[in-house]
Amino acid sequence: MNIGFYGNSTASWSGHSDSFIDIIQQRFGATVVNIGTPQGSEERILYSLKKTKAIDIAVIFHGGPGFYFIPKCNRDLRISTIPENKVKYLWNENNSDLMSPQAFEEKYFDPNSGIKKIFGTIDNFVNCMTYYREYLWDPDAEKYRYEAFLMAVDDYCLKKVKLTIHVMRPKFKVSWFDFKSGIESIEIANFVESFKKILNTTGTTEKILPNGLTVAGNLFVADELTKLIKQHYQGVA
Repeated sequence: MNIGFYGNSTASWSGHSDSFIDIIQQRFGATVVNIGTPQGSEERILYSLKKTKAIDIAVIFHGGPGFYFIPKCNRDLRISTIPENKVKYLWNENNSDLMSPQAFEEKYFDPNSGIKKIFGTIDNFVNCMTYYREYLWDPDAEKYRYEAFLMAVDDYCLKKVKLTIHVMRPKFKVSWFDFKSGIESIEIANFVESFKKILNTTGTTEKILPNGLTVAGNLFVADELTKLIKQHYQGVA
């Protein structure tokens, strides 16, 4: 059984016994053929699906509009906010109250992120994002682009994937759109949404893992996915 995990950072961490991806892999003796990407865009989801061969099950954690596919990097970027917020620090504006230049460089130019490797210098990165936003970006076009790729992902899974499990957090739902492929896990979506709200407002004393969930959170997602796979995938008891 080949299982691919697609989407944003909630599905981007494997290689550890506490990750729900690894738990699912072990429970079903499956081969994991893809994992998600930090800030993963809907366009990257489609790109990754088409690059993955022989997918039996696709588990897709959909994000929202605003993230642009950066093909050579191992993360996507939010064009609408990075230039206008983060550039202030790089230009040493003392009246800015966001992150420091050092914090910015550590977050966005970690050698493991791929951004530094691709763009080379902070100036190249800033100029690229700034010019893109100024000349090629439009908020309405961004929304329509997201919706178009969402439909394309759904259509591709309908035709090519044996079982698709969609996880769409309530805040990202498109009012006029419903998935035609596979099934949608409202339970996982609501759990992730609730956890993110708690994390953003009150925080938590539990250790947060790279999937953006706690150990208990990863186990909850694994248990829910296990139930859905057993219910909807033929040949699995």
